[in-house]
Amino acid sequence: MVSNILNVYNPKVKKEMATGTKKKAAPKKKAAKKNEVATAGQFTQNDVPAMLEQIKSKIAELVGSGKKEPSTKGKHLPGFGEIVKIEKEADLIKAYSSVTGREDSYNAAAKAMKIKTKIPPFVIDGVSASKWKDDIIARFAEVAHKAQLDKLKSIQKTLEENLSAEAKLNNDLAKIADMMAD
Repeated sequence: MVSNILNVYNPKVKKEMATGTKKKAAPKKKAAKKNEVATAGQFTQNDVPAMLEQIKSKIAELVGSGKKEPSTKGKHLPGFGEIVKIEKEADLIKAYSSVTGREDSYNAAAKAMKIKTKIPPFVIDGVSASKWKDDIIARFAEVAHKAQLDKLKSIQKTLEENLSAEAKLNNDLAKIADMMAD
């Protein structure tokens, strides 16, 4: 009723208020459930490759743009150690803050010193700040989504075990091509 009073200038509302009649709203259609549960027999062997691709894409989405070897592997961020060994989200945020703060301080100091020559790039343990940041972000995604990633990897393993012989061969050849590209 309050909303009708506020909409008194709307011709439909004005008519409804004058006659005291109001149209009943049409019943809402039930929306399909987004995450419906799959039942046994719903999928066939032919569905496995497509399902496997969906799982792989979801894993890549959670981990970041493709799983790759961290640029900072074996390198130590002072006060934090190796990024790949950090398990707490808060520690990764602190590590990112540390790298960003050090880089900003480095650049501010170079500016304050009024250096006329080319300033050497900022690095920590031989690695650029941008690579540290990229690896910290990727690790954060892994840590933050660990439970979901574990479940997806388990599903991926099961699907890979159930691929047809031809699909397994195609999958293995794709993996070999990826290894050769690196």
